Amino acid sequence: MDKKTLIKAIVGAILIPIILFIGYFIYINQKIAPGMKGISKLNVGVFYCTYNDDIPKFVDMIKKRLNAKTYQIDTATPYPKDIEGFNNRIKEENKNIEKLVLEPYNIDLKKIDYYIFATAIIDDQACPALKKFVIDNQKDFDNKLVSVMVLYKDKEIPANTVLFFKRKFYNAIWKPAFITKMKDMKQLNYEYDLWFNLMEFKRKELMK
Repeated sequence: MDKKTLIKAIVGAILIPIILFIGYFIYINQKIAPGMKGISKLNVGVFYCTYNDDIPKFVDMIKKRLNAKTYQIDTATPYPKDIEGFNNRIKEENKNIEKLVLEPYNIDLKKIDYYIFATAIIDDQACPALKKFVIDNQKDFDNKLVSVMVLYKDKEIPANTVLFFKRKFYNAIWKPAFITKMKDMKQLNYEYDLWFNLMEFKRKELMK
């Protein structure tokens, strides 16, 4: 073997493993810690509860973008229609979240790769039904991708909601949260586009 051929063989022996490693790394990065392209290949589940707010429209937006399945989590007992009765019920549930009874659901959580929890803020917290669902199934989220999407009004504080999920999903793989004030759907769509296209954009201080 002449010197030129030997050099080519050595270079090839070095470059081929490097190229294979880079290709494998890119594949793993998309599958395990993906940007939006990687997420589109995963089974995405969006979990939410709603009280006549903008959450259903918001969830539908996520569903279309990520080809996700959506799951509405409800309490077994309907809420009072009057505002005072509703607010009192929410406060009582937040004080006794462990005793809250949910409407039966049939969801195979093991088949979901990426969990997105969408909630409006009520009584400065996530809706009780979603909190109870998370508490009941906490271990199923270990080593899974998780995001929280929170809509709030002017005087509400999203920190408590984000911290609740953060504490419950301490073994999960966190992706950036989407936290924004309730507003018209056109503006909400715009902000969601930014989150969608820049999945690893500046993380909210709360998520650090």
